[in-house]
Amino acid sequence: MAGKVTKRMKDSANQPKSLTTAVPGPDEAEHRAIASARRAITEMPPRFEVGTKIESENGATQILQGPKHSDLDGWRTQFMAAFGTTSETVVGVEIQRLAKALRHRDGTPDPAELVPGIRLG
Repeated sequence: MAGKVTKRMKDSANQPKSLTTAVPGPDEAEHRAIASARRAITEMPPRFEVGTKIESENGATQILQGPKHSDLDGWRTQFMAAFGTTSETVVGVEIQRLAKALRHRDGTPDPAELVPGIRLG
């Protein structure tokens, strides 16, 4: 019988695994915390977005970020608020760190991963 899969084995493999003990629902404090988190989410201001462009030239890849609108100063201010700093240098360094962390294994950045990673604020 070794190596032979029986109907019973197939059926048991398709069965969802159940927890051995029931998971309790949230207590009153958790209910309040959940309700508070839901309110906080609905009250959050809209997040700013980053326009990302990736250029490759002579084997070097450059990531260019900017606003999707014409107010560059306002966009920089939103970035500084998101990073909790008044330093444009700190913002630049942190953006590069995020970009580096979100690169593919071959080192190329992917805007589809980079832009959501920068939607902070």
